[in-house]
Parts: sequence; C-alpha cells; structure tokens
Amino acid sequence: MNFQNIKRVAKYHFIRLFRIKSGAKQVAFGFSLGFIPNWFPTFGFGPILSVAISKPLRANLVAAIIGGLSGAFLWPFLFYLNLKAGNFLVHIGTHLSSIEKEDIEAVQLFYYKTKTIGLEFLIGALVNCTLFAVISYFSLYFILSRHRHFYLRLIRKW
Repeated sequence: MNFQNIKRVAKYHFIRLFRIKSGAKQVAFGFSLGFIPNWFPTFGFGPILSVAISKPLRANLVAAIIGGLSGAFLWPFLFYLNLKAGNFLVHIGTHLSSIEKEDIEAVQLFYYKTKTIGLEFLIGALVNCTLFAVISYFSLYFILSRHRHFYLRLIRKW
C-alpha cells in the first residue's frame, strides 16, 4: 500500500467522521471510546470491541468504528508508549544486563522481568487510553461543535 492509498483512505474516514449527522457530543464520545481498544492487544477484534464498548453507552457507532480503525495501524507506537508510561510510573527498570550466575537465576530473572514488563504495559495502557480518551473527546467536541464545516472544507482540499 503506497502513500497515496493511505492518504486517500485517511481522507475518506475524516470526511465520513465530519459528515456524521449526530450531535457533536455523541460523535466525539463514539470516536474516543472506539479508539480505546487500540491501546491493548486485541488481536484483530478492536473494531468489534469498539462497537461493544460504545453501544451500551449510547455513543455514535459509526464514529466508534472510525476511531477503532484509525488507530489500527498505530499499535506498535501505542504499545511503545504504554511501556514507556508504565515504566515511568512504576519506576522499575527493564534491563536484562545483570545475568551472571547460573541458569536458575536467569530463569527467575526472566520471569520477574516478564511479569514487571506486563505490569508496566497494563498500567501504561490504562493511563494512556484514559488520557487520550479525555483529550480526544474534548478536542473533537470543540472542533465538531464550532468548526465542523471549516475542517470539512480543509480536508476536501487536502
């Protein structure tokens, strides 16, 4: 997939997002909730989880699907941010440079580091998805409620 195709698909999804007839609150809420599964390893079930999260909370389902699909290609970067944020919050280093003794100590150290990395990832994912959901909700709500037509024209020219 070349850059032109990616640009065309992104433009299509942005135009579709800005043309949704629902209120700005429901669209922003749907997009924010739909993006949440991208912070976790969902193994391809992200868009389905986006709908499952958004439907009971009465958010816009189309915006949730667009939110879920828009972050699908960003998961390596999002997972990296999860590890960095979790490592910062837990204050535990993840370096494996001190393996010197026997194999038993190496296995124990590997188990401890794997458990630590998993905890850091989970904490980072929870913090990152919460922050992103709040920031994206208010940003998108502001854009949709006041400047929807301006950004729609801007995206079309893009």
